[in-house]
Amino acid sequence: MANVPSNGITTADMTITYDASKLEYVKGEAGSIVINPSINFAINKEKDGNNKNMFLDDTLLNEYISKDGVFANITLKYPEHQQ
Repeated sequence: MANVPSNGITTADMTITYDASKLEYVKGEAGSIVINPSINFAINKEKDGNNKNMFLDDTLLNEYISKDGVFANITLKYPEHQQ
């Protein structure tokens, strides 16, 4: 994430799509700018080729995203038949 506003970000909802015939989802984790990710961050492979990421400052007070940096780390790999 870049250019985070001075009052921060309290919610974010992102969908990442990819060609499931060329890539396979392995895992996703919160990035370094997410405070308390076990409560405030969720990532889910909705279906092959579609990944949902959500952030919500559950406190609505002080666990918001306040700086530029890595929001999520997503690992994809080539499917076995591609190698």
